[in-house]
Amino acid sequence: MDKQLHEQFIIYLNNLFKGDLGVSLSRYPILVIEVLMYGLPWTILLVGFSTFLAVLIRTVLSIISGWRREGKINMTSLIVANATYSTPVF
Repeated sequence: MDKQLHEQFIIYLNNLFKGDLGVSLSRYPILVIEVLMYGLPWTILLVGFSTFLAVLIRTVLSIISGWRREGKINMTSLIVANATYSTPVF
């Protein structure tokens, strides 16, 4: 904090490219990169499984909706798709 803001930013970028993200501010001071590497495999597993499940459900509902136009499943899936598409992310 004793340097000017642009100098601090240059130092931060330099450390970022080296992979040095600093020390975690939690109770046990460990490197931030260690925290990220601990959670990364679980995050990839969760994202991969949820994406696979969403594609599977979407494909099945699309096939059923294509076969039975104007049916209850078609109308329900259209309403749910439009409602989830128009919902804000926050």
